[in-house]
Amino acid sequence: MALIEFQGDAHHFNNREPRLGWWKTILAYFDLKLKNEPLWWAHMCAQKNEP
Repeated sequence: MALIEFQGDAHHFNNREPRLGWWKTILAYFDLKLKNEPLWWAHMCAQKNEP
């Protein structure tokens, strides 16, 4: 399980960019958990943890 926070957005994503980011996050998580392909998820997490 993972907690993903989108800074600056409320409960709903009304703008295009946050909504696309959310979809990419969901697809990467499905790749990780359902297909056992962690590369996309690892890449997304590495970008978020960089200074």
